[in-house]
Amino acid sequence: MAMKKWFSVFAFLLSITLFAYSAWSQTKTVAPSTTTTGFLGELEGRIYKNSFFGFSLKLPDDGVILNQAEVDVYKNAGTDLLKGDNARNNKLIEDAKTQEVILLNYASKPVGSTDNGILVITARKEPVGATASMVIASSLTILQSSNKFELTRSIPNIKIGGRSFVGIEGNLTVQGQKVGQRLLVTIARVYAISMGIGYFSDKGLLKIDDIVNGLAFEKQ
Repeated sequence: MAMKKWFSVFAFLLSITLFAYSAWSQTKTVAPSTTTTGFLGELEGRIYKNSFFGFSLKLPDDGVILNQAEVDVYKNAGTDLLKGDNARNNKLIEDAKTQEVILLNYASKPVGSTDNGILVITARKEPVGATASMVIASSLTILQSSNKFELTRSIPNIKIGGRSFVGIEGNLTVQGQKVGQRLLVTIARVYAISMGIGYFSDKGLLKIDDIVNGLAFEKQ
Protein backbone atom coordinates (compact mmCIF):
# COMPACT_ATOMS: atom_id res chain seq x y z
CA MET A 1 0.00 0.00 0.00
CA ALA A 2 2.86 2.39 0.80
CA MET A 3 4.32 1.88 -2.68
CA LYS A 4 0.93 2.56 -4.28
CA LYS A 5 0.50 5.67 -2.12
CA TRP A 6 3.70 7.27 -3.34
CA PHE A 7 3.35 6.36 -6.98
CA SER A 8 -0.28 7.46 -7.14
CA VAL A 9 0.61 10.96 -6.03
CA PHE A 10 3.92 11.18 -7.89
CA ALA A 11 2.53 9.95 -11.17
CA PHE A 12 -0.40 12.28 -10.94
CA LEU A 13 1.70 15.33 -10.20
CA LEU A 14 4.06 14.52 -13.05
CA SER A 15 1.41 15.28 -15.62
CA ILE A 16 0.61 18.67 -14.17
CA THR A 17 4.12 20.05 -13.83
CA LEU A 18 4.87 19.97 -17.53
CA PHE A 19 3.95 23.38 -18.88
CA ALA A 20 7.34 23.72 -20.51
CA TYR A 21 8.48 26.68 -22.55
CA SER A 22 6.51 26.29 -25.73
CA ALA A 23 8.40 25.37 -28.87
CA TRP A 24 6.36 27.92 -30.83
CA SER A 25 7.65 30.84 -28.75
CA GLN A 26 11.01 32.01 -27.46
CA THR A 27 9.28 34.26 -24.94
CA LYS A 28 10.08 33.25 -21.38
CA THR A 29 6.99 33.05 -19.22
CA VAL A 30 6.84 34.98 -15.99
CA ALA A 31 6.01 33.44 -12.65
CA PRO A 32 2.59 34.74 -11.54
CA SER A 33 2.17 36.91 -8.49
CA THR A 34 0.25 34.88 -5.93
CA THR A 35 -0.38 38.04 -3.92
CA THR A 36 -2.95 39.22 -6.46
CA THR A 37 -6.36 39.36 -4.81
CA GLY A 38 -8.28 36.15 -5.40
CA PHE A 39 -5.50 34.48 -7.40
CA LEU A 40 -5.20 31.37 -5.21
CA GLY A 41 -8.92 31.19 -4.53
CA GLU A 42 -10.53 30.15 -1.26
CA LEU A 43 -12.72 27.49 0.27
CA GLU A 44 -16.16 28.43 1.52
CA GLY A 45 -17.33 25.29 3.22
CA ARG A 46 -16.88 22.67 0.50
CA ILE A 47 -17.01 25.12 -2.39
CA TYR A 48 -13.76 26.31 -3.93
CA LYS A 49 -14.10 29.81 -5.40
CA ASN A 50 -11.54 31.69 -7.48
CA SER A 51 -12.50 35.31 -8.11
CA PHE A 52 -9.39 36.08 -10.18
CA PHE A 53 -10.17 33.46 -12.84
CA GLY A 54 -13.91 33.56 -12.24
CA PHE A 55 -14.83 29.97 -11.49
CA SER A 56 -16.13 27.82 -8.66
CA LEU A 57 -16.21 24.12 -7.92
CA LYS A 58 -18.22 22.15 -5.38
CA LEU A 59 -16.34 19.40 -3.55
CA PRO A 60 -17.99 16.38 -1.90
CA ASP A 61 -18.28 16.29 1.87
CA ASP A 62 -15.72 13.50 2.00
CA GLY A 63 -12.28 13.48 0.43
CA VAL A 64 -8.98 15.11 1.28
CA ILE A 65 -7.55 18.51 0.37
CA LEU A 66 -3.75 18.40 0.51
CA ASN A 67 -1.99 21.27 2.25
CA GLN A 68 0.89 23.19 0.68
CA ALA A 69 3.60 21.29 2.57
CA GLU A 70 2.29 17.96 1.28
CA VAL A 71 1.95 19.34 -2.24
CA ASP A 72 5.56 20.56 -2.26
CA VAL A 73 6.93 17.20 -1.12
CA TYR A 74 5.00 15.22 -3.72
CA LYS A 75 5.65 17.72 -6.49
CA ASN A 76 9.43 17.69 -5.97
CA ALA A 77 9.59 13.90 -5.79
CA GLY A 78 7.32 13.47 -8.79
CA THR A 79 9.37 15.85 -10.88
CA ASP A 80 12.55 13.93 -10.06
CA LEU A 81 10.91 10.67 -11.12
CA LEU A 82 10.17 12.04 -14.58
CA LYS A 83 13.67 13.28 -15.32
CA GLY A 84 15.88 11.31 -17.66
CA ASP A 85 19.10 11.67 -19.64
CA ASN A 86 17.95 14.65 -21.70
CA ALA A 87 19.36 17.76 -20.00
CA ARG A 88 17.13 20.14 -21.96
CA ASN A 89 13.96 18.29 -20.98
CA ASN A 90 15.12 18.12 -17.38
CA LYS A 91 15.57 21.87 -17.34
CA LEU A 92 12.11 22.42 -18.83
CA ILE A 93 10.59 20.21 -16.14
CA GLU A 94 12.38 22.15 -13.40
CA ASP A 95 11.36 25.48 -14.92
CA ALA A 96 7.75 24.37 -15.16
CA LYS A 97 7.73 23.27 -11.54
CA THR A 98 8.78 26.72 -10.33
CA GLN A 99 6.39 28.64 -12.60
CA GLU A 100 3.23 26.63 -12.08
CA VAL A 101 0.97 27.45 -9.14
CA ILE A 102 -1.30 24.81 -7.64
CA LEU A 103 -4.72 26.29 -6.88
CA LEU A 104 -6.42 23.14 -5.59
CA ASN A 105 -5.29 19.59 -4.84
CA TYR A 106 -8.11 17.19 -3.95
CA ALA A 107 -8.22 13.40 -3.45
CA SER A 108 -11.53 11.54 -3.25
CA LYS A 109 -10.01 9.27 -0.58
CA PRO A 110 -6.97 9.43 1.68
CA VAL A 111 -3.82 9.05 -0.40
CA GLY A 112 -3.01 5.36 -0.82
CA SER A 113 -6.62 4.16 -0.80
CA THR A 114 -7.86 1.85 -3.53
CA ASP A 115 -10.09 3.28 -6.28
CA ASN A 116 -8.80 6.75 -5.48
CA GLY A 117 -9.14 9.68 -7.81
CA ILE A 118 -7.14 12.89 -7.59
CA LEU A 119 -7.82 16.33 -9.03
CA VAL A 120 -5.25 19.11 -9.22
CA ILE A 121 -6.04 22.54 -10.66
CA THR A 122 -3.08 24.70 -11.57
CA ALA A 123 -2.28 28.04 -13.22
CA ARG A 124 0.71 29.12 -15.25
CA LYS A 125 1.21 32.43 -17.03
CA GLU A 126 1.79 32.02 -20.76
CA PRO A 127 3.06 34.33 -23.52
CA VAL A 128 0.42 36.52 -25.17
CA GLY A 129 -1.17 34.57 -28.00
CA ALA A 130 -0.79 31.16 -26.39
CA THR A 131 -3.64 28.73 -26.91
CA ALA A 132 -4.65 25.69 -24.91
CA SER A 133 -3.71 23.47 -27.87
CA MET A 134 -0.17 24.90 -27.88
CA VAL A 135 0.21 24.25 -24.16
CA ILE A 136 -1.06 20.68 -24.50
CA ALA A 137 1.30 20.01 -27.43
CA SER A 138 4.30 21.21 -25.42
CA SER A 139 3.27 19.17 -22.39
CA LEU A 140 2.79 16.04 -24.51
CA THR A 141 6.24 16.41 -26.07
CA ILE A 142 7.90 16.42 -22.66
CA LEU A 143 5.73 13.58 -21.35
CA GLN A 144 6.54 11.33 -24.29
CA SER A 145 10.25 12.13 -24.12
CA SER A 146 10.38 10.42 -20.73
CA ASN A 147 9.33 7.08 -22.30
CA LYS A 148 6.98 6.61 -19.34
CA PHE A 149 3.81 8.04 -20.84
CA GLU A 150 1.53 6.26 -23.31
CA LEU A 151 -1.02 8.48 -25.06
CA THR A 152 -4.40 6.79 -25.45
CA ARG A 153 -6.42 9.67 -26.87
CA SER A 154 -6.45 13.37 -27.62
CA ILE A 155 -9.36 15.53 -26.49
CA PRO A 156 -9.67 18.26 -29.16
CA ASN A 157 -12.52 20.21 -27.58
CA ILE A 158 -14.74 19.69 -24.58
CA LYS A 159 -17.10 22.12 -22.87
CA ILE A 160 -16.81 22.29 -19.09
CA GLY A 161 -18.59 24.96 -17.11
CA GLY A 162 -19.36 26.83 -20.30
CA ARG A 163 -15.70 27.07 -21.33
CA SER A 164 -13.75 25.13 -23.98
CA PHE A 165 -10.92 22.85 -22.85
CA VAL A 166 -8.53 20.69 -24.85
CA GLY A 167 -6.63 17.77 -23.42
CA ILE A 168 -4.92 14.43 -23.54
CA GLU A 169 -5.40 11.13 -21.77
CA GLY A 170 -3.06 8.23 -21.26
CA ASN A 171 -1.13 6.07 -18.84
CA LEU A 172 2.01 6.91 -16.94
CA THR A 173 4.16 3.94 -15.94
CA VAL A 174 6.27 4.13 -12.80
CA GLN A 175 7.98 1.04 -11.39
CA GLY A 176 5.78 -1.15 -13.55
CA GLN A 177 2.52 0.41 -12.35
CA LYS A 178 0.18 2.17 -14.77
CA VAL A 179 -1.70 5.21 -13.55
CA GLY A 180 -4.42 6.78 -15.67
CA GLN A 181 -3.82 10.44 -16.47
CA ARG A 182 -6.05 13.10 -17.96
CA LEU A 183 -4.90 16.68 -18.54
CA LEU A 184 -7.37 19.38 -19.57
CA VAL A 185 -6.34 22.97 -20.34
CA THR A 186 -8.07 26.26 -21.02
CA ILE A 187 -6.70 29.82 -21.26
CA ALA A 188 -8.00 32.51 -18.91
CA ARG A 189 -6.48 35.99 -18.52
CA VAL A 190 -3.26 34.90 -20.29
CA TYR A 191 -2.91 31.95 -17.90
CA ALA A 192 -3.07 28.26 -18.73
CA ILE A 193 -5.56 26.76 -16.30
CA SER A 194 -5.09 23.01 -16.14
CA MET A 195 -7.09 20.27 -14.51
CA GLY A 196 -5.06 17.13 -13.98
CA ILE A 197 -6.85 13.92 -13.06
CA GLY A 198 -5.04 10.83 -11.81
CA TYR A 199 -6.75 7.47 -11.23
CA PHE A 200 -6.07 3.77 -10.76
CA SER A 201 -9.52 2.58 -11.81
CA ASP A 202 -12.63 3.66 -13.69
CA LYS A 203 -14.35 4.05 -10.34
CA GLY A 204 -11.74 6.56 -9.23
CA LEU A 205 -12.08 8.46 -12.50
CA LEU A 206 -15.87 8.65 -12.23
CA LYS A 207 -15.63 10.25 -8.79
CA ILE A 208 -13.48 13.07 -10.14
CA ASP A 209 -15.54 13.40 -13.33
CA ASP A 210 -18.58 14.12 -11.19
CA ILE A 211 -16.71 16.98 -9.52
CA VAL A 212 -15.29 18.39 -12.75
CA ASN A 213 -18.72 18.39 -14.37
CA GLY A 214 -19.85 20.75 -11.63
CA LEU A 215 -17.23 23.36 -12.54
CA ALA A 216 -18.84 26.74 -13.23
CA PHE A 217 -17.22 29.76 -14.89
CA GLU A 218 -18.72 33.21 -14.62
CA LYS A 219 -20.23 34.48 -17.84
CA GLN A 220 -17.86 36.76 -19.72
